Amino acid sequence: RAVPAEVKRRDEVLLATAQQHVANAMFNLNSFDRATINENQAKGYFLVEKKSADRIFSSFNTTGAYNDAIRNGFIYKAEFTKLTKFDGDKEPYAFEAEGILTVTDGSREIKNKIVGKGLLRYTTPSYPTNPQGFIIVDYLQTYEPLNQEE
Repeated sequence: RAVPAEVKRRDEVLLATAQQHVANAMFNLNSFDRATINENQAKGYFLVEKKSADRIFSSFNTTGAYNDAIRNGFIYKAEFTKLTKFDGDKEPYAFEAEGILTVTDGSREIKNKIVGKGLLRYTTPSYPTNPQGFIIVDYLQTYEPLNQEE
């Protein structure tokens, strides 16, 4: 039977592991340039179930983001900032997260807040593609403008 200190430690490890997994997923789903689109998509599929990953990749395709990266040299870079909610009581673990997506077009930068939510389930860890041993399911993401240059 676990003592309270062991339970607290387990919760801390679970939270830290979940944060790292969500950070890796947010980066790989949303970061790309002309040379890394396929590589980051492939990495994303190890971290997020296919349906959720395809939804995000499709939105970048539909909005022309991939075209801008390939033809015009735009750079998309996502940075995880924090988990805003995490329910570590029972698997699947529900979470909400925030990040920043910076789109660079030459000398101009446009920043968007990423708001994501989903569920974390355990899976078999694999290094280096999924060292935390989670898979994100039912993941949804929205973007909110942070700055707009005229």
